[in-house]
Amino acid sequence: MAKVIISYRRSDSDVFAGRVRDRIAGSFGENSVFIDVDNIPFGTDFRDHIQKALAKADAVLVVVGPKWLGISKGGQSRITNDTDPVRIEVETALSKGIPTIPILVGKTDMPRPEQLPESIRSFAFINAAPVDTGRDFHRDLSRVIATINTILEPADTAAGDLRSSVFTAGPEQTTAAQSIGARTEAAAAQSRPIKRPLVIGSLSAAAIIAAVGVWFVVARPTSVGVSPMTQGIMTQPVTPLAPVTSTAPPAVAPVPVTPTPPAFVQTEPAMAADPGADVVRAFYTALGRGDGATASKLVVPERQTGHFDPQAMTKFFSSLSKPLQLLGVEPAGQNSYQATYTYVATTKVCNNSVVVSLTKRNAQYLIQNIDSRGGC
Repeated sequence: MAKVIISYRRSDSDVFAGRVRDRIAGSFGENSVFIDVDNIPFGTDFRDHIQKALAKADAVLVVVGPKWLGISKGGQSRITNDTDPVRIEVETALSKGIPTIPILVGKTDMPRPEQLPESIRSFAFINAAPVDTGRDFHRDLSRVIATINTILEPADTAAGDLRSSVFTAGPEQTTAAQSIGARTEAAAAQSRPIKRPLVIGSLSAAAIIAAVGVWFVVARPTSVGVSPMTQGIMTQPVTPLAPVTSTAPPAVAPVPVTPTPPAFVQTEPAMAADPGADVVRAFYTALGRGDGATASKLVVPERQTGHFDPQAMTKFFSSLSKPLQLLGVEPAGQNSYQATYTYVATTKVCNNSVVVSLTKRNAQYLIQNIDSRGGC
């Protein structure tokens, strides 16, 4: 499981860091993302806590806003203070060689080298990722997520190299019974999450070979239903069975039957379900009925106020001259969808286009935010 640490200054980018956290969690899981200030217990030496937290991190995202340096009225920067938590986080990440990605809030510039203490001066030369705070937020953050995926790829590459080396090594002296037992052991091991780098020292040779055999059968089955690993194990010649002489009486002549056309065989895979799009459709379908209570349940709990308040939505959408009609839902990025709809309020026709951002909570997608792209 990936582990991503988000570092930011509380007085600088609280709301923005929260949006980044929800988006990253939507891609890698709720338990994969940690915001520093939310996870330091009271009474704990934050230097030790930061060291331990970053020791297992795959990547560190440093959110840099206009107040990231922490410049006071007197002109002194908090980042130059030895006890500044943000400085300690960046120092630790750089010293441990952890991939560090600066995320620039809106149009914020990277700090200049002379503005930083010597221990983190190299931070100024890291290629940063500008992320818009408005309509291009999801597009920009998708690039950051793609970068994190490339950081995690070495573990997948190592697994692929392992499979290739086993297939080119030739058949092992393993009986069919040992192979079946080893496959069970390897399948159980594969069901557990693997933290990079890939560790294989605890597996026996038979277990590794069996694990690869199971993987290969799933990925590339042969035309006769026998996996390449099975072909490698079955080295003994097989004696064909002797033909059996039938003593049954001659068969009665078959009655002519009118052939029926062959049943349709689906050759293309069925379209995968999209639970995120289903949530967006359910939300606007409920609004079309004037049912604000049902629509509100599809929004994250902390946002079920204001425009997302159940009573407010019910009052507005049930009073329309022509109920809301959803026209379409299309993907607009990672965990985001563009929805178009129309309705009539009194005599005013409203044709709207919005981008709906989702997040995953307890294995269920919920609406995090709705950005208007024009209309009412």
